[in-house]
Amino acid sequence: MVSPEIETVTVSIRLYGWLATYFPADEVTVTTVRDIGTALPQIISDVMKKSDSDVPDGGMMIMVNDRNAQELIKQKYQLRNDDIISFIPVVAGG
Repeated sequence: MVSPEIETVTVSIRLYGWLATYFPADEVTVTTVRDIGTALPQIISDVMKKSDSDVPDGGMMIMVNDRNAQELIKQKYQLRNDDIISFIPVVAGG
């Protein structure tokens, strides 16, 4: 839970591929802090709690407005209202 004295934003989380099948909807809205480095771990935890069943471990690419979240963390990006964060599972096969 985010403390009320900390500035917060509301963002949309979009779930793709097999990951979306574990949730009642393929988009979730969450309120979080602006600092992306602080926000992402909490967002992931909050979203996973909304799943219909246990989500298997696996790699996931996270994008913010179609930009790689890892790069945005390095740039100290500050989330804004209505940003779109995409969880895209890594697919492997053989």
